[in-house]
Parts: sequence; C-alpha cells; structure tokens
Amino acid sequence: MKNSSWRIVIFAWILLAGSFLCGAPKTCPVKYQELYPVLDGKIQGDPAWEKVPWQEGFFLHRRESSPKFGTKFKALYTKDAFYVAAECYEEDVSKLKKVYNFNEFWVYDTLELFLETNPGEVVQFISNYESMTYETIPGSLAKRVSFRTGWKAAGARGEKCWCVEFCIPFYLLGKVPSVSTVTFPGNLCRNSMTTNERSTWSFQKGAFRDPAGFGRFVLEKAPSSVKNELEEALKKPHWLSLAARWKSIRKDPAWAESASRFPAEKAALEKLFADGENLARNSSEIYKNLSRIEEYISKREERERKRIWKRLFDE
Repeated sequence: MKNSSWRIVIFAWILLAGSFLCGAPKTCPVKYQELYPVLDGKIQGDPAWEKVPWQEGFFLHRRESSPKFGTKFKALYTKDAFYVAAECYEEDVSKLKKVYNFNEFWVYDTLELFLETNPGEVVQFISNYESMTYETIPGSLAKRVSFRTGWKAAGARGEKCWCVEFCIPFYLLGKVPSVSTVTFPGNLCRNSMTTNERSTWSFQKGAFRDPAGFGRFVLEKAPSSVKNELEEALKKPHWLSLAARWKSIRKDPAWAESASRFPAEKAALEKLFADGENLARNSSEIYKNLSRIEEYISKREERERKRIWKRLFDE
C-alpha cells in the first residue's frame, strides 16, 4: 500500500513537471530601473542591465527539447518604457546569413518580441544584430495613439553571440505599473538560420503569435516616487515618436516656413536630438518645443481646410 502511494506521488510530480515545462506559461518578473539602458546592442558593461537576472531555457518551436544554440534575455522598465535585452549564442558568428530583404525577416537570424496589449490585440516587434526592424501593430492600437507608434531596437555582434535590445514605450503599450502590478502576456522567439531552428522562451504549440502559448511579463509596482512620471508617460508621445516626427518636419519643404517661425524651438530641438544618449531624460523638453511648432502647423492646416471648403460650397 505504501509503495503504491509513493508511486502515485512520483507520477503526480512527473505530470506537474511536464505541465510546468510545456503547458504552464513562464513568468518573467520585471522591476523598475532608474538608469536608462544605452540602446546600442551591447548588454555587458551597461550599468542599467548589470543587476537584472537572465531568463533562460528556450524550447524548440512545438517540440519538448532545447535548441542547439541557447538564448537568454533580461527585462526591465524605466519611467517611460519597457526594455528587453537578449543574447543569442552562436558557435561561429561569421556564418550569420547576410540580409538582402528584411521584409522576409523569418528567413534571417532574427528575434521576435510579442506582447498582448489587450485581449486579442497582439503587437510584434522584430530586429536583428544589424539593428534592422520590422513591426506588426494592430490598427485599433495605432488609432488609439494617433499613429505615434515609435519604438526602437539596437543590435550588435560579439565573438560567440549576437545581441538585440528592444525599447517599447508605455505610450504604445497603454498601461503602467504606477499603482499595482501590470502583466503583459508575451513571448520572445528566435529564428536561427545557422541551425535551421526556431525557438521560444515560453513553450509554443501553435504559431509564434498565438497568445495561448505566451508567457507573462509581470511588471512589479513602481516606487511611489515615480508614480506621476509613469502616468504622464501614457499622456504624451514617447521621445522615439517625437524624434520620428521632428525628422519628417525638419526635412519636409511643406513645413519649412512654419518651422522657421519658431527659431528658438527649432534650435532647442536640434541641440536636444544631438545629445543622443540623453534623449530619454530630455523627453519633456523635446515634447514642449515640438508641441509649439505642431500646434501652429495644426491651426494652419485647419485654416487651409476651412478656406478650401468655403470655396467649394460658398461660391
């Protein structure tokens, strides 16, 4: 009787272990970090990443075994964004496939980060060691943020690995852990061309983007001292979106005359964007100066629209 009881206990533990490995979603705790990572694809030596633990144990896609070359990653969040840094082991980095068309990212050595921002609303961010990027952002999400969907990834190649850092703004994700823990279902997936393998952090029976196989990124509640700043991050576009907007304005002849009316703001923006390493810290100043120019442009466009409508229907 005793032997039978022990066999039942052992069998139960085996079932539990199997469920943990392949069935139950993995969890990655994510803590607040005051330091901003330097987005250059170089994880080692960056003070922001130094004390953040690695997440390991990737599975071959749809299989209960480990890939030939391992992958590990870290995650943290700051006052305005969620960051993921991954390290992909390679025996010989010279064998990495040369990229000819990144629109077909799945045939190259790439990392795919999936996050479910709302039930059924899955966002996909892709990058590689050359900092190339590709994205899939649902239309419902793009509309909510007025198409200010800026994010960034940076990659680098080492001796025995290649790395990618992702920076995903809270403005895009739509939630912050200001008053309580926030959980984003998601997964990190790797396409390895040198081994012809595809692997995932959380075991995935279906397609990479299937939320049923996602793990959980659990963002722990932030310190009370940054509560207001986190909530502000949801109210205005992130500096990555602002940078993209300013790049389009400053080079577009159609906006040259409008921008010239704000020489002080224009000079301030040029100076702020020249300090690439401190863009995150200077985001409030960037937003303030760019908003003045955009407000004028918006009013000018509205006046022009009314003038055209008047000519069409009043004459």
